[in-house]
Amino acid sequence: DMPTKGTATYAGDAIGNVASKSGGVWDQYVATGDMSMNWNFGLRSGLLKIENFDNKNFSGIMVAPGKVEFGGALAGSGVAGTATGAFVGTNPGNAPGGVIGNFGVGNSSWKATGIFGGTNVTP
Repeated sequence: DMPTKGTATYAGDAIGNVASKSGGVWDQYVATGDMSMNWNFGLRSGLLKIENFDNKNFSGIMVAPGKVEFGGALAGSGVAGTATGAFVGTNPGNAPGGVIGNFGVGNSSWKATGIFGGTNVTP
């Protein structure tokens, strides 16, 4: 069961496929970045950030309408999209040990889809 109060901080990595258009030609490659999320279990929401991903930073408020799943919109660095994820790892009576998920963001000349994962780094 998920906690109904308290907060947790998660930190980890993101990796994904990028398509970038330059001079009318699309180039495809893999990019990596940093992932962090601050979560409030009482409010069932938190801020997900993906930073330094192909020189772009995007973030958004995630909400958890269900037990362990969350999702929401992402925006920043001229791109917009969505993310979905879930809390993972057993830690009875405490915040889950990790988060995993996927994201998709883009605009007319840059698009990325990928995954993220992080561990609970709450002091």
